[in-house]
Amino acid sequence: MNLDDLASLSCYKEIATLDDDHGVYLVQHAETQQVFVKKLITEYDLSLFRFLKENHIPNTPIIYELFENEGFIIIIEEYISGKTLQTILDNRCPLTEQETAGIICQLCSILNSLHSVNPPIIHRDIKPSNIMISQEGKVTLLDMDAAKWYHDEKNQDTKLLGTHGYAAPEQYGFGASDVRTDIFSLGVLMNVMLTGFFPNQKKAEGRLGAIIEKCIKLDPAERYSSVNEISAALTGNNAELSKSNSKYKRWLPPGFRSSTPWKMVVASLCYITIFLFGLTLAIPANKPLLAFVGKTSFIVTGLAIVFFSANWMNILDHMKINTIKSTGLRIFLIILFDLVLVLILMIVSSLADRFIKI
Repeated sequence: MNLDDLASLSCYKEIATLDDDHGVYLVQHAETQQVFVKKLITEYDLSLFRFLKENHIPNTPIIYELFENEGFIIIIEEYISGKTLQTILDNRCPLTEQETAGIICQLCSILNSLHSVNPPIIHRDIKPSNIMISQEGKVTLLDMDAAKWYHDEKNQDTKLLGTHGYAAPEQYGFGASDVRTDIFSLGVLMNVMLTGFFPNQKKAEGRLGAIIEKCIKLDPAERYSSVNEISAALTGNNAELSKSNSKYKRWLPPGFRSSTPWKMVVASLCYITIFLFGLTLAIPANKPLLAFVGKTSFIVTGLAIVFFSANWMNILDHMKINTIKSTGLRIFLIILFDLVLVLILMIVSSLADRFIKI
């Protein structure tokens, strides 16, 4: 950093700490009194930040100053007023499908601008705290610290950056980041906005469920290939959305609601096994009514356990079990209820054996 840079930087007086751990401060220019954000960044691609300074991406903070020192850079960027999406979710979650779709569509527009650069810029850190919402509902995407150029000749990221839960598998070394990395994070974000949970804890259903499911595929080749495809799906210009919005799907048994082939096969095998075990129960042949009651009770109980555990018709939501943050406690309560169903089956079988004589 030369003397001119030091003189320019000295004009910005720190007035508040936004994130001391990550070197983010609120500063005010001594002459203009205008407020900015100052960031100290130790992991960076200088060429990328220089590009962003000279070529502002709409709905991202403007970079006004860029100072390079040995081992780190300091940037002075636009201060964006509003509330972060994280703050909104902390106070009111889940959001409606309409609210979620509106925010995601605006994010898709911003990401499309980044992805359309040659070579594309991958954000790699899409999460609620990096999304600012103005009073008018305008979305701004913050924090380009983890962003990188896309290089098609690389088969693995050299620096593993991102936020746990939102980061795609390739950000942990399972391949190289590309535009589909941001698409994965968008899918996770949508799920959190709609349910308050990550997809591995609770998956969103309804008309946006299939879109999220495709966004978060582990294999990038199975995800949407561009954010424009997500926008089209969210605005209804996609056959997949129309299909997922069919009202009859909510009545389908577990395993068939997502129309995923392997899930349908596993579910079919599960249902067939329950019926085979039920129909082959060893009950005295000379008591046909007892046999009917016993076999029917077994089949109904088996199906009830599957339907309950798989949250059919959102039964776990209605019972407030899915609102419990602790995954272990949720699993314990589900297993406890399943055991209650088994106990009821044993009681019914005992009573039937006692009172049914034919």
